[in-house]
Amino acid sequence: MREATTESAGCVLIVDDQPDVRRTCERILRKANYQVRSAGTAEEALADYLANEASVDVIVSDVCMPGMDGLALLRTLREHGSEVPVILLTGSVSISGAMLAVEHGAARYAAKPFHRLDMLANVADAIAVHRRSRARRRHEGEITARIGDLRTLEARFDAALATLWMAFQPIVDGEREIFGYEALMRAREPSLPHPGAVVEAALHLGRGPDLLHAVIAKVAAAIPSARPSASFFINITPADLLDEQLYSPECPLAPYASRVVIELTERESCERVTDLCARLHRLRAMGYRIAVDDLGAGYAGLASLVQLEPEVVKIDMSLVRDVDSNSTKRCLVEALRAVCAEGHRTVVAEGVETIEELATLRAIGCDLYQGYLLARPGAAFPTVTAAPTQ
Repeated sequence: MREATTESAGCVLIVDDQPDVRRTCERILRKANYQVRSAGTAEEALADYLANEASVDVIVSDVCMPGMDGLALLRTLREHGSEVPVILLTGSVSISGAMLAVEHGAARYAAKPFHRLDMLANVADAIAVHRRSRARRRHEGEITARIGDLRTLEARFDAALATLWMAFQPIVDGEREIFGYEALMRAREPSLPHPGAVVEAALHLGRGPDLLHAVIAKVAAAIPSARPSASFFINITPADLLDEQLYSPECPLAPYASRVVIELTERESCERVTDLCARLHRLRAMGYRIAVDDLGAGYAGLASLVQLEPEVVKIDMSLVRDVDSNSTKRCLVEALRAVCAEGHRTVVAEGVETIEELATLRAIGCDLYQGYLLARPGAAFPTVTAAPTQ
């Protein structure tokens, strides 16, 4: 085990049973001012990471190694609750391998031999995402600490509910015709400055149902003013599935159930919903459709498709970004598209920001598209940006 001691742009743990590959990676990364740790086996790397978790920003691991391989290492890290990004390197990129990488939550799945610039770009991207995630958690923790006692938090949450409004982002087909809208919760309460803070406050106070009911009421009130063919995508947590009002004929959304797609985020476990299948069956019997959100974000993975059997799958923007120029991402999206086609599931590509991304996603065969290139979220109902003229 070797470790650099100089100040660096980040700490990378290299795992490969081939000494020449480790040396090449170390040389490339150290020249770019990264701190590098290295291990010849996955077992050695796991022990090193668990002892130095706070200092490791990304792991770059070979897939095929004696003993524990790269996928087993990744799976073990996730079982320990670690969200450290893992870049998997393989001598043979394949759709099946890409699907396994997504299933186990890999940040990247790249071919060997690799180009120096590709290695540096993948590491930099992974570290940036990881640090943003850490910063967001710290920020939310600071918000909770700043809020102070429950009485103050209660008043601020009530103020957020009183100023709650819904932004809507269009979801379109390949011809930029509107298929529907994703409903996104917003509030004008400065002490809870973003939707995540409002959700955290609701969870802290045990008032998740109050937030859910407020969102449902706002969306239901907006639906009649939209075009009759438009569907509405509503984000709910697995915990929200335990709220019986969702299944009541008196629920404000019930009259519009055939137009509503319930999005369950891939990032949150459904384990606490012990009768999950029965609850989803009840929702479908009312006319609702079910969607898996953020597929490919590196958390639940393809297990969500098996567990939820959704009618709609939303591919996370982390795979959509630069899909036109990143062959690995294209391979992953193609694999996900193929899996969804087998089950006759509608595929929505999220976070489309460039014309090139849209063209590539259309060529792959995604069904629907959402992102800033097409329309930003706004009050009911934003128009879709026209396609550029040739």
